[in-house]
Amino acid sequence: MGPVPARLRRALPMAAAGVALALPTAAAGQAPLTLRACPEPAGFRCGTLTVPVDRADPAQGTQVLDVRVLPARGTHRGTIVFLAGGPGQSAITDGGGLEQQLRAAAPAGYEVVAFDQRGTGANALRCSSLDAVTDEAGAIAAAVQACAGEIGPRRVHFTTADSVADMDDLRAALGRARITPLGVSYGTLVATWYARLHPAQTAGLILDSVVGLRGSTVFEADGYAAAARSLAELCAARRCRGVTSDPVADVAALEARLATAGLSGRRVLASGRTAAGTFGGPSEATALFELYGSGDLNPDARGLFPAAVKLALRGDPALLFRIDGADSGPGDPSELSVGLFLATECGEADLPWTTGQATADRFAAATALLTGLTPGSAGPFRIPGTDASLVEACAGWPEAHLATPPAAALPDVPTLLVAGTQDVRTPLETARSVAQGLPRASLVRAVGSGHSSLSARTDCTLLAIRRFLRGSTVGQPCGEAGYPDIAPVPPRSVAALRPLGVRDLPGRTARAVIATLDDVSQAVSFGSGNSTRVRFRGLRGGRGLGILTPGGVRLQLADYVAVPGVVVSGTIRRGLVGPSVATLRVRGRSAAAGVVRLEGRRVTGTLGGRRLSFTR
Repeated sequence: MGPVPARLRRALPMAAAGVALALPTAAAGQAPLTLRACPEPAGFRCGTLTVPVDRADPAQGTQVLDVRVLPARGTHRGTIVFLAGGPGQSAITDGGGLEQQLRAAAPAGYEVVAFDQRGTGANALRCSSLDAVTDEAGAIAAAVQACAGEIGPRRVHFTTADSVADMDDLRAALGRARITPLGVSYGTLVATWYARLHPAQTAGLILDSVVGLRGSTVFEADGYAAAARSLAELCAARRCRGVTSDPVADVAALEARLATAGLSGRRVLASGRTAAGTFGGPSEATALFELYGSGDLNPDARGLFPAAVKLALRGDPALLFRIDGADSGPGDPSELSVGLFLATECGEADLPWTTGQATADRFAAATALLTGLTPGSAGPFRIPGTDASLVEACAGWPEAHLATPPAAALPDVPTLLVAGTQDVRTPLETARSVAQGLPRASLVRAVGSGHSSLSARTDCTLLAIRRFLRGSTVGQPCGEAGYPDIAPVPPRSVAALRPLGVRDLPGRTARAVIATLDDVSQAVSFGSGNSTRVRFRGLRGGRGLGILTPGGVRLQLADYVAVPGVVVSGTIRRGLVGPSVATLRVRGRSAAAGVVRLEGRRVTGTLGGRRLSFTR
């Protein structure tokens, strides 16, 4: 599947061989689970669990779920079952590092089990209709409707309730009386549903980035409340000095402008060329909020946001475009199945329409709900319209309200909740609300962390898990180490720069070259590619390619523009040890042309006929 459309993307929240190991007999009617040594990683056991598509009608056939087990060290004492997020993410990832870390954190005797929920991983739901869809609302609704047709009638059997039933089948097939579900993001919803439906089989709960007990809604009030709080927190302790003293007021001022008209500028394309573009506008009320929310998963985007807003208030959307154009993430459904996301979220989220209602009527119902909200409900951001992510994503999906949250309360079991204080997707406010219904809850605030603290702040979260599973007081193990560096507001002209090393235009051009190198470091984190090759774009034009080599990293710039009118090409080499070395050719309508060489902080070369030789 191709890249996920931006507006749909924003709604998303990532054959065995060997000797058989027959586990204890499963419950009646449940096929036993046979595990064999995985081809890799070493020490793991792999197998498949076969479950009915429709438990009310076994004639509808079966589905196969992949299972991977890291066996316990010593006598079995407990079972952790890892549940990935999305919905749609695979839980079985290359390397098995997460399972190894969890087992290391747990007392001896704990096994760790990961399984791909129905419709994910190797058996992911796939929708070719989403490959070429544009961002327009009508196009998205039509593509989503076509996706439902591709999946067919079985799409109604990919609910949270179905995943909970599958997990209990897995527990029985493993021969375990009780399990400890460990959920991340959407996985926390599966975990809490399981605990409510199977309290006697739940030994405890570990919830990272907690979803509310009723699942998703059109207007996520906790997320908007968290945005105002986390923005102020991001810039506390003078972290945003030189950029802004009040990021919340900046957002409110920018939203007031965007409510009247979108902000026009030049977007940089993958080719390095630029094209006219517009950010936000009257019909895109969620654009700025969703851009801020992207920082949940990308700390660099969070650190860039205050400067992006400040630059936009000066009429320049370049940094907003950079964040908005960041890599869309995995396009392979085996890593994140958008089809499964739609089948689950659109089928059961708390949406203001019913199955069979026409798309136009669904948009009207959402409009009525959202326009009825109290002014200021979204804090400094605008109240969403029909561009709200789940409205656009789900208006074309045939079914609604296929599953409702269990009526039972959460059981009285030990529960660990971890919430990043910078997380808007599954905010601290939601975790606190869920914790109130758990008599033995321990809530850890991952200070400065965004979404999924288990992956973003491994040491801190694993320490909390270690204490929790050992029955110790969890406390507050997370310190203030997760805040990103706040990016400065970039220069808008060469004339605004102070000369560096030499006087006049050559000195200003030298300063612009240093600003370009700073921009390259930032741009790489918004690029696309893999672990060895990353393509990225200049802030105002041009492109770059980062290549991992045995000796370090080589960055190649082609007509790269960070400061208007200063075009830079050349190569930057960063070794495993020693200083970076760069040879850069400089030209442009606002530049003193020439060649600049940098070795660490030493600058040499010639610009505008003036020789350079200084240490910056």
